Amino acid sequence: MINYLINSSASLIGGLVLMVITVLAVRLSRTFSAKRIWRLKKPEELVICISTSAKTITETYIRFSSGLGQIRALAILMPSLSQAYRDIDTQRIMMSDDEIGDRAEQDLIILGGPKNNRIAKEILDMAKNEIPVELLEPALKWKDASSIEEFVPLYENDDVSTDFGLILRIRNPHNPKKTIVLLAGTHTYGTTAAARYFVTEMNKIRFLFYGDFVAVVKARVTDRHVSQPELVKIAKIRRSRKKA
Repeated sequence: MINYLINSSASLIGGLVLMVITVLAVRLSRTFSAKRIWRLKKPEELVICISTSAKTITETYIRFSSGLGQIRALAILMPSLSQAYRDIDTQRIMMSDDEIGDRAEQDLIILGGPKNNRIAKEILDMAKNEIPVELLEPALKWKDASSIEEFVPLYENDDVSTDFGLILRIRNPHNPKKTIVLLAGTHTYGTTAAARYFVTEMNKIRFLFYGDFVAVVKARVTDRHVSQPELVKIAKIRRSRKKA
C-alpha cells in the first residue's frame, strides 16, 4: 500500500512537472517567435507613430484623430508586442503630427502611409532607392529588374471590397542600430491587413528573420471587416553601401 502511494505520488509529481515544462516551453517559443519578427533593440524606448487623419479645432485646443484601419492595426499589434516584450509604454504612442524630435532615432512602429503620416513619408523617401515598391495611395507599384506591377484596390457599392497592405521592416536610417516596422495600405483597410499578416504569418517565413524586407499583402473587405490577408509580393532589402 505504501509503495503504491509512493508510486502514485511520484507519477503525479512527474506529470505536474512535465505539464509546467510544456507550458513554459510553449510560452518561451511564442515569445521568441514574436521577438524575431519585431527585432526591437530597446523596446522600452519604442515609439509608435499613428497617422493623423483629421484635426478638429475646439474652443481650447486642436484634437488629432486617426483612421479606423490604424486603430484596428494597433489593437492587433499590441498583444504580439506584449508577448515579446511584456509592458509597452502607451505614453510613447504618438500622432504623426506630434513633435517626435530625437525619438525618431529609436525603434519605430509607423502605422499609415505618406498621405496622412509625415514620418512614413520621410522614411519611404529615404528608403526609395533600396525598396522595390512605391505607395501611391490608392495604389501600390512594385518594380523589379524586368517589370512593373501595380496593385489597385477594388470597389463594390461605393465601398472598398479588396485592399492592399504594405509591410516594411528596415533598419532606422537615422540610427541603423534600431528597427523600423512600417505598416500601411492603399486604403485604411490595407493597414489593418498589413498588421494582421505581420503578427500571424511572418513568423512562418524564416529566411527573413535576419534582415530587412518589404512585402505586399491582399485582403478581401466585407462590411468593413478585413479578412485573412494573403501574401502577393515579398523581397529582401539589401542596403547599399556608402562609398568612403
